[in-house]
Amino acid sequence: MDLIQIEVDLTQLEVDLTQLEADMTQLEADLSQLEVDLTQLEVDLTQLEVDLTQLEVDLTQLEVDMTQLEADLTQLEADLTQLEADLTQLEADLTQLEADLTQLEADLTQLEADLTQLEADLTQLEADLTQLEADLTQLEADLTQLEVDLTQLEVDLTQLEVDLTQI
Repeated sequence: MDLIQIEVDLTQLEVDLTQLEADMTQLEADLSQLEVDLTQLEVDLTQLEVDLTQLEVDLTQLEVDMTQLEADLTQLEADLTQLEADLTQLEADLTQLEADLTQLEADLTQLEADLTQLEADLTQLEADLTQLEADLTQLEADLTQLEVDLTQLEVDLTQLEVDLTQI
């Protein structure tokens, strides 16, 4: 029985060896797969590191962009403040121009009233001048008549002197 047992044991050992060889082949295949998986994980890790680096670069750029936007916002706020000050000044200028316009309209109304008065005064002066010219014409006529009367009186005087000398 020993020999049969040995043969059975040997056969079992051969089966076990075959199984071990199959298990070893499977382990080698699993190891190869693990090596492939490890390589893939290393590639994935490298890609993640690249992605992380890119994200860090993007974050840095976003921070730079944000800083620029904050500076732009500050400038826009300063520009807005200046525009509001300019608008306030323009409103003050407009108010002053409206007051000036009101004063100019009042001055124009006064000048129109003064012009109307001057036109009335001129009309009166023209009427007075016409009357003075008429008076002058009458005075000239009166003077001419007086000269004629004087001449007649001189003639009459001369005639009287002649008549007196003949008496």
